[in-house]
Amino acid sequence: MSRFWPPFGFVSVVPAALALAACATAQEPNAEGDMAMPDLAMPDLAATCQADPLPQVDFAVPPTGQQVQPGNIGTPCNTNADCRQGTSPVCWQRTLFNQMGLLETPGGYCSSTCNTDADCCNGRADCEHLCLDFGMRFGKACIAGCRDAVTCRHPGYSCAYLSVVNNNILTGCWPNGNLTCNPKEPECTDPRYGQPGACWRQAIEDQRGGICLQLCQVGEPCDPSIFDEPLQCLYIDFTQEGDAFRGTMCFPGVEMPKDPGATCRFSNECTDGYQCDNRMNGGSRVCEKMCNLKGRNPRCPTGQVCTKVFPSCEAGLCKPQ
Repeated sequence: MSRFWPPFGFVSVVPAALALAACATAQEPNAEGDMAMPDLAMPDLAATCQADPLPQVDFAVPPTGQQVQPGNIGTPCNTNADCRQGTSPVCWQRTLFNQMGLLETPGGYCSSTCNTDADCCNGRADCEHLCLDFGMRFGKACIAGCRDAVTCRHPGYSCAYLSVVNNNILTGCWPNGNLTCNPKEPECTDPRYGQPGACWRQAIEDQRGGICLQLCQVGEPCDPSIFDEPLQCLYIDFTQEGDAFRGTMCFPGVEMPKDPGATCRFSNECTDGYQCDNRMNGGSRVCEKMCNLKGRNPRCPTGQVCTKVFPSCEAGLCKPQ
C-alpha cells in the first residue's frame, strides 16, 4: 500500500533531484560551555518516561486511472523518434539529460524542452505532465506527472516529490536509483556509513520510496548530506503521516536558521541544537534548546529543566522550572 507524505511541520526540503547523512559523535562544550557530566549528575528522566501510543493513520492514495500511451512523456524509448509528446521530444536513453553522472533512466525516458506545463501535453486537457526548471545547465524539461503509486513504470521509477509551488508538492515519475528504503519500515541502512538509519519519504510508493538518513543522539553533530545540504540532529515524527519512524535523526535544516527564542513555525528552522516547539496543543512556537532526557549533555540553562514534549523519549526541550 502506498502513502502520500506531505511535509507537515517541516520547512519543505526537496532533495537535489539530479544527484544520485549522517551523524558523528563528539564530546564538546555545548552552547553554554557545559562539559560532559557523569550520567548520574542529572536525573534520568528517560527511565520513567512513557512513550505515547503510535497514531493509527492511513494516507493511502487510490489509483487515479491515468492512461499512459506509448510516446508520451515518461514512457520507454530508444531514440528520439520513439517520443511524440512535447514541443521538442527527446529520449533520455540511459541517464537524465543524456549526461554521464546523473541518475540512470532504465528503459529510456521520453521528455521534451518546454516553457510551460501545456508545452508537455500536446493540447490534452487531461494531461498532468510538469515543466520543471533544472537550472542554467539543463533548462526546463518535461516530466511525467503522477498522483498515485501505479502510474509510473516499475521497477526503476517512483512517483517522487520533485518541487514545491505555492505550498503544493509537485509529483512526477522519476528514476528511483537514489531511493533505497521503505518508509513503512522502522529502520534502514545509511548507504554512506552502513549504520542504522531512518527512512524519509520522497515518493508516493512504499518500496524504494525514501532516502535513508543516519540516526543521532541529541547534542551530536551531523555531517552534510550526500546533496551537500546541512543536517542537524532533530526529533522527527513520521508516524503522524502513517510512516514508521519517530525519534532523533539527522535531518535537513534551512539556509537561514532562526535564533534561540525566536518565533518559529517549522520543526527544522532553528539553529543547530534547537528545535521549534510547534505542537498543535501547547506548543510555544519558539526555538527552544534540545536536551537529553537521560540526564546527559546537552544540559539545560539555569532555571530550566529538560521536559518531555515529544511522543517518545529520545529527546526533550528545555522549559522554565
